Amino acid sequence: MLRKHHSDSFKHLVKVITMLTLLVVLVISPAVNVSAETTILRPTLVDAQNTFISSAYPDMNYENNGLISIGESTQYSYIDYGLIRFDISSLPGTIDRAVLQLVLFSSDNPLDEGPNTITAHQILTDWDAGTVTWNTSPSYDNTPAASCKGEVTSGAIWEWDVTNLYRSWKTGTVNYGLFLKADNLPSPAIHGFVACHNESPPDWWPRLVVDYNQIASYTVTFDSRGGSPVAAATVSEGELVPEPEDPTQENYVFDKWTQDEDGTMDWDFSLNSVSSDLTLYAQWIAEQEPTTDETVATEPQSTDETTDTEQQTTDETTASTQATTHETTGTPPQSSEKTAEPTNDIPETGESDEQNYWGYSLLLTAAFVSLFAWRKRRVNNA
Repeated sequence: MLRKHHSDSFKHLVKVITMLTLLVVLVISPAVNVSAETTILRPTLVDAQNTFISSAYPDMNYENNGLISIGESTQYSYIDYGLIRFDISSLPGTIDRAVLQLVLFSSDNPLDEGPNTITAHQILTDWDAGTVTWNTSPSYDNTPAASCKGEVTSGAIWEWDVTNLYRSWKTGTVNYGLFLKADNLPSPAIHGFVACHNESPPDWWPRLVVDYNQIASYTVTFDSRGGSPVAAATVSEGELVPEPEDPTQENYVFDKWTQDEDGTMDWDFSLNSVSSDLTLYAQWIAEQEPTTDETVATEPQSTDETTDTEQQTTDETTASTQATTHETTGTPPQSSEKTAEPTNDIPETGESDEQNYWGYSLLLTAAFVSLFAWRKRRVNNA
């Protein structure tokens, strides 16, 4: 026998009743309080991964049914399991609490014995809401990760605390989502929760509510004051500012960063932390002009140094000429070394020339006298 919510007519009726009922409940039900440190994660129609599987039609996919049916029907002899998964890749790893919330549309217990407890289990293998069936059901951990037994009134919010499982997903465990099943106590019942398909309002779609400490972050701007640009930094409250590379500026040497343009409040990158947006200013030291000594050192050589250089050049030229003469005539070249300075015992140049003159004159006179005497002896002998 076909169960009532599988028939086409009943599905259409469910859509109409769901819209009317939810519109009424949205007006009279209290709003969910969300603090500034809470993120509510809802799937979109594009990436939604929430559906159910049923033993009544083991090869049927129920993604577009509009409900997540969970429980057991003794009247029609079938079992429904719910499957749901959220993409938490953009959420922080360190959290205070993670809660799955589903909005109840209807609860059917023939014995009117109240709702069942529904447990949430970690799914261990992959699945897709658009293709999964009873016969292709993913495997799951038999140990419940969380459980909930909520109110049976339409619009009631059921919650499962999945904090530990969330943390496990964020530290390396593959996130295949949650497998939802009823314990059938005190007696079997079918619970229908709103899915994010068909005409169901987005505010009633499945959601994951994550609470965490929201740490403020601030922008640190570096004003190089005429120097090379320095990129701004984003720093969490209470954290140290990463020290940038020193900027450069022509004719200046970088000195330090300060909190004021006048340079009276130094910034210590190893000590100071941020508590608001901040601008740091570069301080510069002008490069000093060369000193007088440095200027003299760069002036042309003195006259003595020039004379020495010229003398050295002359000596080198003379030595080269002598070497060439030696090669041509065989005459050994004269030494280019300077003659040792004369001692005090040797007469000066003028005195030596005069003495040589008179010595040569006496020698020449003696030679003439000797020649004259020799010629006279020959004449007398003849």
